[in-house]
Amino acid sequence: DEVELDATSEINVDGTGYLSITDNWTRSIGNIDWLSYVAGGHQGSGSYGGRGSSYHSTHQSNGVYGNYVWPNELGSSPAESYGGAGGGSIRLEVENDFILNGSLSSIGTCNGSACGSGGSILVETDTLSGTGNMIAEGGGGSKSHGAGGGGRIASYSRTFADNFAYPTTIIGNVSAAGGNNTYNATYTKGAAGSVYLFDTDDSTYGDLIYNNLNRTSTFTWVRSYTRDTATVNFSDLDGTGKVMTKVGDFGYQGNNNYPLADKWRGYCVNVDPAFGGSDATAIFDDPMHIIESSTDNAITTKTDMSGDITGSKDFKMTMCLDNLEVTGGAIVDFTGGHIYVKDGDLSSNDTTTFSQDGQIDTG
Repeated sequence: DEVELDATSEINVDGTGYLSITDNWTRSIGNIDWLSYVAGGHQGSGSYGGRGSSYHSTHQSNGVYGNYVWPNELGSSPAESYGGAGGGSIRLEVENDFILNGSLSSIGTCNGSACGSGGSILVETDTLSGTGNMIAEGGGGSKSHGAGGGGRIASYSRTFADNFAYPTTIIGNVSAAGGNNTYNATYTKGAAGSVYLFDTDDSTYGDLIYNNLNRTSTFTWVRSYTRDTATVNFSDLDGTGKVMTKVGDFGYQGNNNYPLADKWRGYCVNVDPAFGGSDATAIFDDPMHIIESSTDNAITTKTDMSGDITGSKDFKMTMCLDNLEVTGGAIVDFTGGHIYVKDGDLSSNDTTTFSQDGQIDTG
C-alpha cells in the first residue's frame, strides 16, 4: 500500500535503452526504418522527448517520438559506434503513498563522440512526497558530437508534496532536460524533454513542463504529434458517440510510422474548429473531447461527441493543457500544431497569467 525509497537508494536504468547500432544503418522491423526513430543520424546524439544535438548539417539527430501523457518507451542512441545508449523505462504504480527520498534515474550514457537520450519515467500513486528526485536527462559530458535529448516523465497523483509540491518545487526536482555538454558553446547541448503532471482530483487536461536548466540547445520539436484539419461525419461515430473511426490513418505528421500504441492518448479532438462565428479562429470556445485511447484508425474519447457533430464536420487533433511551462532556456517548436492552454503557467500560480522565460515558436 505504501512504498518508500530512502535517501540511500535509487532505481537506476541509465543507459539501458536502445544501444548504438553498428550494422551500417540497415536495421529494420517490417517496413519500418527503426533506425530513424531510435538512433541518431551518423554521429548525431539520440533524441526522445527532446532532440539530441547534431554534429553538423549532414550528421543529424533522429526525430523526437513518444507520447508526453503516457511515456513508456526507451531512450534512443547515437548511430553506429559513436556513442552510448538511451535511458531505460521505469513504471511504478503505487496504490496509496509513494515516498521518494531517493532517486528514479533514466539518463542517457555517452561513449566515443556522442550520447544517448534520456528514457521514460511513469508514476501513478495517490500521494507523491519525499526529498528525492526523478531524472530522465540526456547524456552529456565533453563530447565533440554533442549531448542527448531529454526523455519523458509523467506523474499521476491526488497529492504532490515536499520536493514534488506545486507550483515551483517540483520543477526543480523532476527533470527531463537535455544533456549538458562542455566541449564548446555552439549547439552541443540536448533539447528539453517533457514533464507531464496530472492531479487526479483537480486536473482537466494536466500540466506540461519543458525545462532545459539554462542549457543552450536546439529546439524541441512538438509539431510531429499534431494533425491538420480533416473531415468526420456523424456516421463515423459508434452508438456511444465516443468511438470515431476513419478510413485511412489517424497518424500524425512527421514520424507517422513509429510503432507507438495509443499515440493520441491525452490529446483532444476538436470536432468543430470553426465554432464561434466571427471568433472562428479561436479555439478557447470550441468543443473539445479528451482522447482516452487510440489505434491507427479509431479514437475513443471520454465523452460523447455526437451532440457536437451534425452532418460533416472538420476536426483537428489538439494538444490540450491546463498549464504550459517553458523555462530554463527551453525552445519548443509547435509550428503547424494546435494547442489549447486553459489556465496559464505553473509559476504564476493563478489561472489568468501566462509567462515564460524560454522560447515558443509557432511558425
